[in-house]
Amino acid sequence: MNIVHYLKTIGTFDIKTHKRFFLQEPSTVTNKLFLKGKYEIVDNIRLSLQKKISISQSNSTCIRGCCISPNEQFLFTDRFKCCVYELNSECALRNTWFVGPTFGYGIVCVDAQTVVISSGIHCFKPGLAILNLKQQKKKTFIELPGRTYGVTKDGQSLFTCVQNHGIYEINLTDFKTIRIIRCDITSSSHIAVYADKIYYTDNNEDCVICCGRKGSHIWTFKDVSVLQNPRGIAVDDGNVFIVGEMTDNVIAISSNGNNYRELLTKNEGLSSPSAIFVDRKKKNILVANTGTKAFLYNFSVQ
Repeated sequence: MNIVHYLKTIGTFDIKTHKRFFLQEPSTVTNKLFLKGKYEIVDNIRLSLQKKISISQSNSTCIRGCCISPNEQFLFTDRFKCCVYELNSECALRNTWFVGPTFGYGIVCVDAQTVVISSGIHCFKPGLAILNLKQQKKKTFIELPGRTYGVTKDGQSLFTCVQNHGIYEINLTDFKTIRIIRCDITSSSHIAVYADKIYYTDNNEDCVICCGRKGSHIWTFKDVSVLQNPRGIAVDDGNVFIVGEMTDNVIAISSNGNNYRELLTKNEGLSSPSAIFVDRKKKNILVANTGTKAFLYNFSVQ
């Protein structure tokens, strides 16, 4: 049985302002860097802890993806065990799904019954597995030309990071696959899509990149004093939320890349955090450590 800590009256807390500069680039990581310090809406983000979650009783887990399904089930991928943990709305373990031949990396819900799992590292058949949770079987597998990491959904399309190849879009109607951005994308990159922009992480360069849907560069955020080994990424209303695995934190970057806020740290229980999910309708943030702990927050902008 999972250990779930319910905190009925937890309250809210303010996030301290950090008067720091960050590095932004007009085109690539190697270009000249410009310093900016304009404060925007990220200054007004407030978080309220809703639940602390124990994902698994095992001490040998490697969580790499998380999401909340439309019917309020919590889903986590475990790369070590090649599986997906499904927890109900009360955070009790409901099912464990083994996802071989994929290792289980990124995860996104298509609907209440269907999820997509990316294969991740050391996989003989790289790509995306589409699973039907209700029928407990794999619906289809979309093979891709390289190791497949972060995956997200926008409209009727999937977007995923393929190492050394770029960003691919997959139509969910006919599974037609096209490479929309050609780039030397790194291992373990995660991805988010919002409006006309694509955001992805580069943990080799410790940075977050924002570009248009055809690949035009918009901004790059890099500040190793606050973000190292960026992993999961999510977007709401243009604000970008990223976990730093080596910095044990979650930061928010403003929509134009001109400002950031450190939202969560070790003080809130983060330890090598690896995955994040934002429920835009309910304004919830799910953050998972690499180990067995996860946290559900409600957020608001005041």
